[in-house]
Amino acid sequence: MIFSFSNTLNSIVIGIDYKLAPISKFPDIFDENYKVYRKIVQNCEKLFGFKINKLALSGDSCGGHFCLNILKNCIKDNIKKPDGLLLIYPSTRVIFDNMSPSFGMSCRDPLIQISLLGHTQNTVLELEKFKLENYHDQDTLNFFLTDSSIIKQFPKTYIIVATNDPLKDESYMLADFLL
Repeated sequence: MIFSFSNTLNSIVIGIDYKLAPISKFPDIFDENYKVYRKIVQNCEKLFGFKINKLALSGDSCGGHFCLNILKNCIKDNIKKPDGLLLIYPSTRVIFDNMSPSFGMSCRDPLIQISLLGHTQNTVLELEKFKLENYHDQDTLNFFLTDSSIIKQFPKTYIIVATNDPLKDESYMLADFLL
């Protein structure tokens, strides 16, 4: 898949094979992606033999969430930020303490049931060790808490979402938030 993507775009595509839960937990699961991005940006010519001309980030679901956090960290740390984002049904909040209508559809989804999403949330965040309230004020977990001064520095962002996607409403909220 990554090779056909690279050929179609006539570009170099780098996929990050990051550690998943339950091996990696919050905040390590977020930090790992940013560390890899930063290393690539700062050492691209040495590592791969070329200079970065233009750079885009893409991710689906939690990968979209990682892209949003990578970009925010680039802005905060003043390192080369991506020239664009392509987010495919991005997760914008890791803690689902309320349900949008589209997220409610997952209650009847035979593949990704709400109980699986809840279990994943508990595994990544280790909620049994912490009080849920500790996570409500972190923009790493809830993108909508991001300061507007950071949002103003975002590049062009494209969001792809399907009609029956559980994250459809969040994707629309993200588009409104970025606008």
